[in-house]
Amino acid sequence: MAFSEQQIFERAEPTLQVMQQVSGEWTWDEMTPAAFQALLTSAREAQGNAADKKSDYDLQRGTVNGLFDDLEARKVQGIGMAKFRFRAERDKLEMVSSVGEYGSAREDVLKESEEWAGAWNDIAPDWAPTTSNTLAAFNTLLDTARSENSELSAKKVAARRAGVDLNEVLAQLQDACVAWYGQATRVFPAGTPSGDLIRGQIPTFSDAGTPTPPTPAPAPTP
Repeated sequence: MAFSEQQIFERAEPTLQVMQQVSGEWTWDEMTPAAFQALLTSAREAQGNAADKKSDYDLQRGTVNGLFDDLEARKVQGIGMAKFRFRAERDKLEMVSSVGEYGSAREDVLKESEEWAGAWNDIAPDWAPTTSNTLAAFNTLLDTARSENSELSAKKVAARRAGVDLNEVLAQLQDACVAWYGQATRVFPAGTPSGDLIRGQIPTFSDAGTPTPPTPAPAPTP
């Protein structure tokens, strides 16, 4: 989209006001002022919904990041300490060493954590690196991280869908603003009260986002 949300609303609000003011002289055949107002309201609602969905996603992402940081730290601690604890037991040491220790992507952390939980259960389920890092606690954290990560994916989809909906209604609103202005300035020439009202009150923007100065009214004839 060539224009920002702010620019579109900055143009749409005065467009509606001027559209209502000149409706006694001329009504656009494509959209009445009431219909334009409904479109503007829909755009505002879509903007609010998109902001809410993004906020939900950002909050969930923070929760998931914290869970995965904890899961990764517990996994690394457990594997590292198990290598020393079972250094004299070759079979157990090989099982521990086969598990990936430093995942980065969430999918890697989940896969490695599942592998570590399985190996831990086979090697020594009652052993724990620390009193707080037990197999039961690790499995509970793993289940929570998996569940919350699925919720994050759902909220990401919802945020993207809300963004698409917002862009669609903003495109409709921008198109209506441009089309109405283009026709209205031909119905009402510069130098007429309504023509000067339209040109003076409704901002237009270049593709670069720079406001285009209002078209000046012609100088009065001496």
